[in-house]
Amino acid sequence: MFKNILVPVDLADVAAAEPALARAVEMIGHNPFQDFALFLGIGAGGDITGLVIGGLGAGFGGTLRGVGIGGVGVGGSRIRGIAIGGVGVGGEDLKGGFATIGVLKVENNGHFQGVGVAGFSQIKGQQSGLTIGLVNYAWDLRGVQVGVINIARSNPKATRVLPLFNADFSK
Repeated sequence: MFKNILVPVDLADVAAAEPALARAVEMIGHNPFQDFALFLGIGAGGDITGLVIGGLGAGFGGTLRGVGIGGVGVGGSRIRGIAIGGVGVGGEDLKGGFATIGVLKVENNGHFQGVGVAGFSQIKGQQSGLTIGLVNYAWDLRGVQVGVINIARSNPKATRVLPLFNADFSK
């Protein structure tokens, strides 16, 4: 299930620091790592389901279904849910809510659907939804961008780069 797990947090330490969190982990019972994981850094070659908190970051090769929080960042192939990263959040196919003070990035020919708040949103693919940031960039904008500079490569030349907001003006 989880591979390359770094520095696990001892549940006794968690219980001492936050009893409610420890009780939630105990209630899961059947397989705590499917529903909850708390580590300095966490990585999985496949899918992750549930709540994942990485002090530094969380990365996965498959799909995150749930909530991912990383002090530095959260990234993987697909995210279905919520991801919050200090410096960045990224993947190929993102659906849900995303927040970072750094970069929200969707890789080449990827898909973004949902709401993203970031210093810089770089959607190298199709954006369906809302991005809010200082600079927003999308190859194929089907949603709305709100920020200081908003770039939509799919728009006609006159509306490709706009201040304050941008939307799908290709029709």
